[in-house]
Amino acid sequence: MVGLGFIPMNFFKLAFLACFIFSCLSLGTPSQACDPNDLLALKEFAGNLTNGSIIATWSNDSICCEWEGIKCDHGGNGSSTTRVSILNLSGKGLRGSISRSLGSLDELKLLDLSCNPSGW
Repeated sequence: MVGLGFIPMNFFKLAFLACFIFSCLSLGTPSQACDPNDLLALKEFAGNLTNGSIIATWSNDSICCEWEGIKCDHGGNGSSTTRVSILNLSGKGLRGSISRSLGSLDELKLLDLSCNPSGW
């Protein structure tokens, strides 16, 4: 069995530095606010729903990209907002009408409302 005295001290310094840098990077950047039009469209859509587990999890927070079933991409062009790119609410027990407001999500690439009781 080899003792710790065999490993050079520089190795420990480098390992510590690597762990420190990795932990700083993993903290990430603060969440960016959703595009105001995307936020409005999602709230209008949610307002037309009844039942479903999703309604209670969506908050009044302007960071809709952290809401369940939503994924976003950065707005680009130096924008401080993010845009909704995926809305996946499959199997969430949603009922209601599909709001025209979803048409305002002009960066939406995937919409999945399958396996909900309303027959979407």
